[in-house]
Amino acid sequence: MSRSVFATVVLLSLALVFWSGCSKTPNEHLQLGLQFLEEKDYTQAESHFLKAIEKMPEFVEAHYYLGYLKGLQEAPQEEEARYRRVVELDPQHARAHFSLGIIHRDRGELDLAEMEYSKAIAIDPQFAQVYNNLGYLYFRQGLYEKALSQYQRALDIDPALPFARSNIEVARAILEGRLARSDYDLFQEAIRMERVDPDSSIVLYRRVIESNPRFAVAHFNLGNVYYSDWFNEQAIEAYRRALEINPSYAEAYNNLANVYERLKSYDQAEATYREALSRNPEHLAARSNLANLLFDLDRTDEAIEQYQELVERLPDNVQAHFGLANAYLKRGDFDLALKELDHILETSPDDINALNNLGVVYVSMGRFDEAVEVWKQALRQKPEEGLMQQLEMNIEAAKKQREEAGD
Repeated sequence: MSRSVFATVVLLSLALVFWSGCSKTPNEHLQLGLQFLEEKDYTQAESHFLKAIEKMPEFVEAHYYLGYLKGLQEAPQEEEARYRRVVELDPQHARAHFSLGIIHRDRGELDLAEMEYSKAIAIDPQFAQVYNNLGYLYFRQGLYEKALSQYQRALDIDPALPFARSNIEVARAILEGRLARSDYDLFQEAIRMERVDPDSSIVLYRRVIESNPRFAVAHFNLGNVYYSDWFNEQAIEAYRRALEINPSYAEAYNNLANVYERLKSYDQAEATYREALSRNPEHLAARSNLANLLFDLDRTDEAIEQYQELVERLPDNVQAHFGLANAYLKRGDFDLALKELDHILETSPDDINALNNLGVVYVSMGRFDEAVEVWKQALRQKPEEGLMQQLEMNIEAAKKQREEAGD
């Protein structure tokens, strides 16, 4: 669970196992590497990134993601070498400059970090995360006004950017004398301990809150730790306290609604998601969560309204289109469901989730032969055994329905 935003997106999520044949193109190896990276199978991910580079030595994205992987494996020298290779091949690669900035920042080389961040911004002025990180550089130097300005620029570009609102609250708390810098250092240690030792993290957050009872972010983060440990009532109390201090804290409303939904208090969950959106209509996690809740409650028309809003705000987001397609399918609007799935498959023609649901749409429309073909296409992607068996059963069922329809 994120320290700042939950995104409880309950859509079709399937574990994929790909066959790594020797005839794949460099881009296919890259995509496989990214899939394994997402599944945290770093050995397979590295293997595919290296194969992509072997076939295309100047494949910029393969070098970049191999560097990213080395960062996850805590191999900073190899990570930096890959990013250096990326900017050598493509000096306009904003993400590589950004990543180099992070490396310099972690070494304490703040001037070099600022230089790399500035290069990234010059290349891509809409790169919100760079402004956020640049703000952190200024924050570390005690330049709180400049930090606040950069955090705000990040948020103006991406209102849903994780941590940006929390960073603004922290900077304001210090500027207004509501948070001592020593307590901020304790707060940072609490964040670091969240995954390592949650119990110690709770103790540290409580120490920060004792000294700074109106520091809303500390209450919020404490709620997140409680939520992760399934201490639901304590999480509710912490989120409510954060909201008493900052009634506009959309992330706290969103996460509080997560707890209500977990406790099956669906009316409270819905009302709280809507409160989050009234405070911040751009809070996409809250809108996605509300859409999924309405879908699960069989309030399909209302779910469709929320998914449509998501698609409008995130036209390239696969999950938004996927949710909308599922809702259309549930309502029986097969042509509209088909349109959404086709949109996904235009850019990801081998997306097993989309192929699987496309077959369901075709069957619902009586187009049995087309259903069989897309499910066969999904099988050629070598899915995991359970899904493979389900696809095979679907194919047989579609053939039987075709025969019965013919009769």
